[in-house]
Amino acid sequence: MGIELTVLGAGREVGRAAILISNTRNDTNIVLDYGVSFDEDDKPLLPLSVAPSRITALLITHAHLDHIGASPFFYISARPTAIMSKLTRELGKIMIEDMLRLSGYYLPFEYPELMTLMENVKAIDLEDSLWIDNIYIESLNSGHIPGSTMYKLTYGERSITYTGDINTIETRLVKGLDMNRIDSNILIMESTYGLYDHPNRQRVEELFIKTVKEVIEDGGIALIPAFSLARSQEILAILLERMPYSNVYYDGMAKDILELFLRYREFINRYDLIEKVYK
Repeated sequence: MGIELTVLGAGREVGRAAILISNTRNDTNIVLDYGVSFDEDDKPLLPLSVAPSRITALLITHAHLDHIGASPFFYISARPTAIMSKLTRELGKIMIEDMLRLSGYYLPFEYPELMTLMENVKAIDLEDSLWIDNIYIESLNSGHIPGSTMYKLTYGERSITYTGDINTIETRLVKGLDMNRIDSNILIMESTYGLYDHPNRQRVEELFIKTVKEVIEDGGIALIPAFSLARSQEILAILLERMPYSNVYYDGMAKDILELFLRYREFINRYDLIEKVYK
């Protein structure tokens, strides 16, 4: 097949996911995700670099910074096609803008590179496909967050599937990944929690609600820190469903992202519930 795979980031570490797949026969180079992580001083760490002029296309699975955060780097001196879902494009812009505000001094790119990235996005729908040179690319639901996708790349009679982050159970925001859809010669997948069994989600939710109710019944205020992308909206939906008459307040990026979810109904599992959260 003449394919070389290079781990640029997230090899034996959590964060800054980045994989380079090179076809040595025709010099086609595909980058799968290009994220950032942060050191103990909150300074951003980028993956290993690749000359932007070498890149044929950049495929982004979802909008968390550890998968998309470093992607403007390729647009300092080049214009490779960036493939991602419509919702990931919108969410990624919000997330990277926020990172630039907080950590821009330490990054090798600025806002203009982010905008150039956005201008070069070729949006792909879930369960859709396209061709990049001689590579057939399919987009499948990964079940991680709204807009997230995994990619199957077919080179002639051989194929590679890259999952990005995955989730196999249904949540209020997304439907879980169907493992039966993965059928490739090579599988590249995340394994952050590969050695652990997660506790039953239903019991975790019940314990969470029980704790919140106890705080409120004792006259307190429950403060719930949560990531602004997907986690906050899922928690808001849980609170609405299980404690429908409580006063719940939220703001900032969590509100902006919730409004964005409502504009992309096709990516939301329980749209009716998320709509009620906003109201």
